[in-house]
Amino acid sequence: MDIEPNILDALQQHEADEAFDVNLRFKQLRNFFCRCESPLEQLFLYYLITRAPLRLLECRTGYCIETRQPALLFDKWSHDCEDFRVKMFAQYPIPKASESGEYRADFLLELLHDIIVPDDENPRGKWMSEVYARLVIEVDGHEFHERTKAQARRDKSRDRYFIGQGYTVFRFTGTEVFCRTDYVIDEVGRYLENVMAKAREHKISPLALVRGGVMMDSRRYDQLIKRYSQRPLRMF
Repeated sequence: MDIEPNILDALQQHEADEAFDVNLRFKQLRNFFCRCESPLEQLFLYYLITRAPLRLLECRTGYCIETRQPALLFDKWSHDCEDFRVKMFAQYPIPKASESGEYRADFLLELLHDIIVPDDENPRGKWMSEVYARLVIEVDGHEFHERTKAQARRDKSRDRYFIGQGYTVFRFTGTEVFCRTDYVIDEVGRYLENVMAKAREHKISPLALVRGGVMMDSRRYDQLIKRYSQRPLRMF
């Protein structure tokens, strides 16, 4: 869908404030906004990106090789979380287990910790990402959600299915996004930061190990190699 005029104006102002943009970062960011299926989803996405200045500065879009989906990557979610990254998808497909077709989550956020693992084909090792959280976010506009008891049952059944597949689910109403914006965005941030803290203390294990990167950023790979060059490669 097209970008809401107010959001488009705000994005263009951020783009104008940037001294130069040789990678067309904001143009690609606008394309990612077009993946949203409602103005309310675009509004939530804009609030999430701009809530912290570092988040806006350190985000970029690309193609996720692992999921074969366009993705938005936050290289730095906050000042306290520089060893983790957050990958975000819009309209993320989740296959149904017992029937044909798929659900589409409004947003999926993956919390990643990048590592280097041994690789027979590359003596420098292979870049992989440990996934510590998969957070589905559903944003409900009144015109589409909970109009009837049947719709409410479908939404709750959908949430239970996501949880059964290993996802955490946050569902926000349009009123919450409009009237309690800071609370909504901070709740997402608190959840991710709590998981990061537990991961650092080795209180939880990764949910999965996936190929790293959005478009396999070579600069990130070189940073990881430098980080791991002084210690043995992680073994599994």
